[in-house]
Amino acid sequence: INRIQPFIEVAQAVYGLRRRGIEHINLDLMYGLPGQTVDHVLSTIDQALTLKPNRFAVFGYAHVPWFKKHQKMIETDEPNGGLPGTEERLAQAEAAREAITAAGYVEIGMDHYALPDDPMAHAWVRGNRQRNFQGFTTDDAGTLIGFGASSISCTDFGYAQNNPHVGDYRKAVEAGQLPVVRGTALSAEDRLRRRIISDIMCEKIINLASICRQHGFPAGHFSNLRPVLSELADDGLILYSGAQLTLTKQGRRFSRNVAAIFDAYLDPTGTGKHSTAS
Repeated sequence: INRIQPFIEVAQAVYGLRRRGIEHINLDLMYGLPGQTVDHVLSTIDQALTLKPNRFAVFGYAHVPWFKKHQKMIETDEPNGGLPGTEERLAQAEAAREAITAAGYVEIGMDHYALPDDPMAHAWVRGNRQRNFQGFTTDDAGTLIGFGASSISCTDFGYAQNNPHVGDYRKAVEAGQLPVVRGTALSAEDRLRRRIISDIMCEKIINLASICRQHGFPAGHFSNLRPVLSELADDGLILYSGAQLTLTKQGRRFSRNVAAIFDAYLDPTGTGKHSTAS
């Protein structure tokens, strides 16, 4: 993470926001950190609950030392200072889920929780949540404009990222220049797959044939995936009949894995450099 963030600073920020009329507060929590245990996770949640946030998002630490150079300092082979293994990460995630839901929060999908009266919980009940690369949202706007260093803007046709270095970002803005340093344009196929992946993440009932036609593709565009989808149905993760796909209650916890089937850029060999989802 490369920052020290004591509880008192978080508490002061939360209280300050509420004094200024910000009513809906989300707290991000992490598990899988070097040396972290289930007890550490539960202690953090106990502290966080005293702030009475409206929402929680619980993320697994992503170890990407080839991208975040400071992470090379972590001794992953040390028993206490190294990274928790897969079983320990799963235990931490499950402990977090039990503690947060026991405190009255509703699990609204994929490691996200909200109080029952929160707009996000209402959207989950209605089935009209949205998702972008920052997480779940009640905003259905098709365009998201990012402000600040490293922020990402999203449109129907692509993505653009601002300069990640604060100094360079500031210089560009002060010079009246667009601070964007990279971007990617989406093909029609990309937009189709993005729609399906988003709907899976939001636990919607998905009619593959209908979505394909809406995007100008044949109804059977994903017929090659039928064997894989049938396997997921046999495993109890989805309900799959004809062209209709729905996550089961058990499958909601594996929505990333189900969605990954439709990710054309995911390395099928698993040998690419990426953080592990668990």
